[in-house]
Amino acid sequence: MNRTSVWAGIALGTLTFIVVSFFLIIVAISPSYGCVSPVASASSASGTTSASTAQPILAPIGPWNIQQVANAATIIASGKARGIPARGWVIALATSMQESTLRNLANSDVPLSLALPHQGVGSDHDSVGLFQQRPLPPDGAGTWGTVPELMTPSISAGKFYNAMVRVTNWQTRPVTEVAQIVQRSAFPDAYAKWEPQAAMLAVRLAGVSSIYDLQGASLAVCNEVAVISTGGWTKPVSAKVVSPFGPRSGGYHYGTDLGANRNA
Repeated sequence: MNRTSVWAGIALGTLTFIVVSFFLIIVAISPSYGCVSPVASASSASGTTSASTAQPILAPIGPWNIQQVANAATIIASGKARGIPARGWVIALATSMQESTLRNLANSDVPLSLALPHQGVGSDHDSVGLFQQRPLPPDGAGTWGTVPELMTPSISAGKFYNAMVRVTNWQTRPVTEVAQIVQRSAFPDAYAKWEPQAAMLAVRLAGVSSIYDLQGASLAVCNEVAVISTGGWTKPVSAKVVSPFGPRSGGYHYGTDLGANRNA
């Protein structure tokens, strides 16, 4: 290879590196995937979440329509407001999926519920709302609260969380066990089948790529704005670049190496 070819190769490699570096910029947009969510960011050390000012743009997700997705977002927001980690969101979502398919249901035997905003009418005893909670007398024979409270999604979700956190070791127990202790359903095993859908909705609404990001399973530090290229590339973890894209002696490095914690 002559000297001209060598210098041409170096120049081309340098130009490519500059172009790639230029596109890997910090952008103030909500990422679809990556370390940081537009709704919540996960702490790998504690498994807790923190609120962000950005809000998700709601749209149908999988089999769930906009109303159902909005209710799911309300359930998540209610959990976040109480400092409930993401595992609790999944339990709550799976429970509501089983109880009401994420719909705020009135009840044909509870007249007051029919006069309030609702998304369908159920007939399970005197149960109402997203979690099919039974209201206090005189409207029902339960202890969960008043009909207006239980027909308000954020309040209904809050009451579920308040009961959930009293379950011993709820964070490490199966969804179906925790849900059944709280709900006392006639179908105790029915909640488990909804866990994949609940995890999917939690991930999509939180804007991360994996449920493990929400549960703090990753050891990577994930507490800053994501690095996204104009082509959609997202830095998978917040970590130091230890080997950048570009020419190497005797070859070319077609990638960017990041140095992160083990199992990140």
